[in-house]
Amino acid sequence: MAYGLTPRQRDLLVFISEYMGSNQMVSPSMQEMADHMDIVSKSNIHRMLDALEVKGHLRRLRNRPRSIELLDGVATRANV
Repeated sequence: MAYGLTPRQRDLLVFISEYMGSNQMVSPSMQEMADHMDIVSKSNIHRMLDALEVKGHLRRLRNRPRSIELLDGVATRANV
């Protein structure tokens, strides 16, 4: 379960999970995440992803696009 997340972090985590579920486990791009969250600056998405990574919800390979891996199972609206 996604304890200790802000509402925006939770929304981003759910978006990533749903996107990956409908796109053969390919993660969304930074721009797609920014568009979904109505954020102009991709650096804000980067900060949210850093926080989700520190909290143990996902892992990323640095310098590789679309390399997000969810760590605590499939995050859905039911358990996030």
